[in-house]
Amino acid sequence: MAIPSSLQEIRQLSFDKSLKQSLSQQLYIGLRQLMLNGQLPAKCQLPSSRNLAEQLNLGRNTVMAAYEQLQAEGYISSKRGAGSFVASPLPDQLHSAKASILESSPATKVTRHSSQNSDDINQSFCVGVPDLSAFPHKIWQRIAQQLGKHSQDYMGYGDEAGFWPLRRAIAQYLQQSRAANCQPEQVMITAGAQQALDLCMRLLLSTDDVLAMESPGYRGVMRALRLTGNEHIPCPVDQYGLNPEVIFKAKQKPKLIYCSPANQYPMGEVLSLERKMALLSWAAENDSWIIEDDYDSEYHYQHRPLACMQGLDQHQRVIYMGSFSKTLYPGMRLGYLVLPEPLVKTFSQARFASYGQPPLLSQAQVACFMEEGHFNRHLRRMRIAYKEKLLALQDAMQCLLPWGQTLERQAGMHIVFIAKEGIDDRRLVGELEQRKLYASALSDYCHGGEDLNGLVLGFANTAANKMHSKVHVIRNVLAELYPA
Repeated sequence: MAIPSSLQEIRQLSFDKSLKQSLSQQLYIGLRQLMLNGQLPAKCQLPSSRNLAEQLNLGRNTVMAAYEQLQAEGYISSKRGAGSFVASPLPDQLHSAKASILESSPATKVTRHSSQNSDDINQSFCVGVPDLSAFPHKIWQRIAQQLGKHSQDYMGYGDEAGFWPLRRAIAQYLQQSRAANCQPEQVMITAGAQQALDLCMRLLLSTDDVLAMESPGYRGVMRALRLTGNEHIPCPVDQYGLNPEVIFKAKQKPKLIYCSPANQYPMGEVLSLERKMALLSWAAENDSWIIEDDYDSEYHYQHRPLACMQGLDQHQRVIYMGSFSKTLYPGMRLGYLVLPEPLVKTFSQARFASYGQPPLLSQAQVACFMEEGHFNRHLRRMRIAYKEKLLALQDAMQCLLPWGQTLERQAGMHIVFIAKEGIDDRRLVGELEQRKLYASALSDYCHGGEDLNGLVLGFANTAANKMHSKVHVIRNVLAELYPA
């Protein structure tokens, strides 16, 4: 068997067992570094895990763990029967990581390198982070202490679909708040939304199937899709949400359709009822599945949360996806799927066989939190707080940022700024990171070649009275990069 030429570059890596980083993490960092500086160019084949383990005198599990992490982050892709290859292109959002890695260590040696402080990353316009300071920590700790008295009950294996009381609490909540048509038996607990997406794509997409998704749209869908190697059909977004005409006219009918109908991510439009019904009808007629990502439907500021698309489905074609990352906190890594009945057994068995399940104690803690009414009370408080923050940020951006247009929003935890022509949003994001403002580049959400630049700014974990000063930093950077 031919040895990939990439092995010559990889052999230069060295490892230090005295470091706190595991050997698999050191290998991951070294391989990522070689990719970012071009020594492992796009589309080049990597050695097999067995071959690389022998060459570097590492355990095969160590190599496989590094490969899996690189694949999960979009650096490499695997082709069944062919091996692993460097992705083309590499993840766009990591353009600034290249400089920090190169500055921290020589290209041929794995060493310690500086990392961003997590307290900084989780604040200052980072997308998807809730107000961590407003979380009811005392109540949460009290529940943990109560459960701790019976900790033995949560130390064994549980139901392959997840902790039953949590599944029951989620079903009741969705029935009441989202008009979902579901029973606890249809709810499956996952380790966050990303695992849920990964399961959907692995189980429902065959080799030649395609997925249709919004563009601009959620970047996590593309990360999950890279793991399967399937192609996608980008669907444009307008004032009525996803435009399904591309799907209806496609030569190859998509097996999966991903959408965020209650609050399109990231642009914020609501999918019209007419389009919802058209998509549901088309999916039933063409034996396709719809993934409804209801990522932050709880946060609508002018009316009650909208009824979900799943509740309108008469043919069991919708897979409803939710998470506690934005309603509670992202470090919990708990999400869920509401599955059509024909998929429940297959998904549960596959999840249990491939990933196991999230810790039972964490699931029990969330179940108690919901059953005692704390979840709904927390959401009510957050709606009031987030509305205040949204209005403060919108006012500041409209006053201070004439370099583009701030989109009006009535829901969610982020805001979109569309920059004028000629502004490089990735360069802008890099400059803001130097000032500890962690916005995202709007162009990174575009999967269909749209010429769209700007910023996506999460506002939930920033105090309302600090919005003006932080936006002023953005103004100063724009004035420096693009003077009038």
